[in-house]
Amino acid sequence: PIFGLMLGYPFLPSQAYMAAAKVFSWSFALLAGVATFHLFSRSAWGEHRRAVAGQPPLARWVKIGTPLMGAMFGSVAVTSAIPMLAAIALGEEVDLQYVVEDPSASSHRGCRHAVELESMPFAFRNVCGVPEELREQLKPGIKIALTGRGTSAGLFYERIKIVPET
Repeated sequence: PIFGLMLGYPFLPSQAYMAAAKVFSWSFALLAGVATFHLFSRSAWGEHRRAVAGQPPLARWVKIGTPLMGAMFGSVAVTSAIPMLAAIALGEEVDLQYVVEDPSASSHRGCRHAVELESMPFAFRNVCGVPEELREQLKPGIKIALTGRGTSAGLFYERIKIVPET
C-alpha cells in the first residue's frame, strides 16, 4: 500500500476482507516471523555472532527485530498483496463502503487531506486526497463509498462520496 500511494495509486482492502483474513494473516505473520528467525540464526552473521563471547547490544536488537520485521511483512503480504494482486488481475469498477472515524485526521508527507476510517488496521487507516469540501461534510460514523478499480477484497480508489442514509 505504501508503494502504491507513492506512485499515485492509493489502495485499500475492504473491511470485509480484513475481517475474513484476520486469522490467516496472524498465522502467516507467525510463520514468517519463525522462518525469518530460523534463517537469520543460521546465516553467516548469526554464526559469527555466536562465536563472539557476549552479544553487543545491536546484536540483541537485531535478534529481536528481524523476526518482528518478518512477521510484519508476512501479515502485510496477506492483508494487502493478495487483494492488491486480485484488483490488478481481476479488477473492475467497484464501490466499497467504509465508516469514517475522524474526518480531520492529521495529514503527513505521503497522505495529504486524510480521513481516518473505522475498524481498519494501522497501515490502511487513512483515505488520502479527500477534497476539503467533502471533509467539511464528514462526521464520525458517516459512511463513505470509495469507487475505483478492484474487487470485493479491495480497490485502487479514485473517487469518494458520502453514502446517503437509508
